[in-house]
Amino acid sequence: MIRGRSRIIEKELLKIIYFRLINRFVRNGKKDFVLRFFFDSLILLKRRLKISFRSILDRFFYKLRPLLQLKPLFSSGIIYQLPSTLSVSKEYSLSVLWFYQAISNRTELNLKDRFYNELFEIYCNKGHSLTLKRDYYKQIVQNRIFLYRFRKRFRI
Repeated sequence: MIRGRSRIIEKELLKIIYFRLINRFVRNGKKDFVLRFFFDSLILLKRRLKISFRSILDRFFYKLRPLLQLKPLFSSGIIYQLPSTLSVSKEYSLSVLWFYQAISNRTELNLKDRFYNELFEIYCNKGHSLTLKRDYYKQIVQNRIFLYRFRKRFRI
């Protein structure tokens, strides 16, 4: 659960997560099927972890969201990737994208099992989407040296 935020902001973030996640999986207008496996897997997680529905998505996507991004900057014929901060909606949309990529790369046959297993592995800090986040942060750490070169220009 995100502490220190008002209920309105929390509800808006959950709407962002919910709609972006559902719309990623909807193909050929089969929203009923997606909603069914989505809620079935959330029920399985609720029984196993003994936490509420609201805190399931809140906890898992709070773990996945990145706080920084790489912004390209063209200088003297070279493109530098500079770390910069993200807005909240972009943080959650990027975490939903990583979650979708991790689920699509899983080998289980049933989509509900893929979704459930990925969420449970995120809970155990082992999921493929968390490795995508770690790789992204490795790129940011490698490119942080370029901040020194452009510090005067951006007043960082």
